[in-house]
Amino acid sequence: MKCKLCGQDVKELKRIHLDDYNLDSEVCPDCFNRIMGSYLKEEQAPAHMSIEKADLKTIYVDANGMKLPLNVPKFLIKKNNQEHYFGLMSQSVEHENEKTYLYKAVEIAKEGTPLKTHYQAALSFKVSHDLSQDELDGKRIQAYQDLKKKVADIMKQDDAFGNAIVQDGTMYMNGKKEQHFSDDTQIYYMSAPDTAKALTDHTVLFPVVVDDEYFYNELFDIVITFSSIENFIPLDNVQKFALFYRKLLKQFSFYASVNPDDAALQGLEMMQLLEPLESDDEAFIEVCIKELQSIIHM
Repeated sequence: MKCKLCGQDVKELKRIHLDDYNLDSEVCPDCFNRIMGSYLKEEQAPAHMSIEKADLKTIYVDANGMKLPLNVPKFLIKKNNQEHYFGLMSQSVEHENEKTYLYKAVEIAKEGTPLKTHYQAALSFKVSHDLSQDELDGKRIQAYQDLKKKVADIMKQDDAFGNAIVQDGTMYMNGKKEQHFSDDTQIYYMSAPDTAKALTDHTVLFPVVVDDEYFYNELFDIVITFSSIENFIPLDNVQKFALFYRKLLKQFSFYASVNPDDAALQGLEMMQLLEPLESDDEAFIEVCIKELQSIIHM
């Protein structure tokens, strides 16, 4: 027996039926548990969070084991019974009439303690040269406080990927409107735990907010765009379909590595779009399905 979602041969299949997602399929127990974990996550109790000062006398190291200077600002976020420490990195760039500051909070660990998660966030702000020192200090302090809150927001919502963007001055966290920012404020980078260590500081995770229907909707648009008739991809459109589909799978692969439960649920929805497809290239749709299954099985 083969799992409809991950494609693996298994001894047992479990039927999953979700009316509100219009899903009815047979999957392996592992995929079943991941899908149900995503489906039921809204019923879980929210995490208890607190932001506190870190002990400045303790020696901390970054993900590469490098010691942080004692004068680097540090703070502590407690999530339930877990403690997460962060160091504040900053840099500035001079312009003709203004100065741009980039603040970045990077997760660190006490020396001798393994770093199990890799939360980080950054924001920038601009100040004009005619600001007084008191006004500048006020802006820098406010930016530091805002950054700590943003890290806490990511940690609260890490089961929903923890992606944030700014559009037209409004910040969206996991599809929810969070806060309106002035035009000179931008969120450059926000990452989820664990796999963030594999990303560079300037990695763009997604061009838009990832919500519960993101990958389904994106794939639906691709299918509609390149279908000559319903559910049929002509040979002339196979390469175009493959180009956009594989770009989407690159995004989905990262999403799945960070958040496998939600990826399983969205993957099953994507599978239901792929299975009815036909093409002049008889092997093409089968390859598309196997590529999606390989990501789910990672």
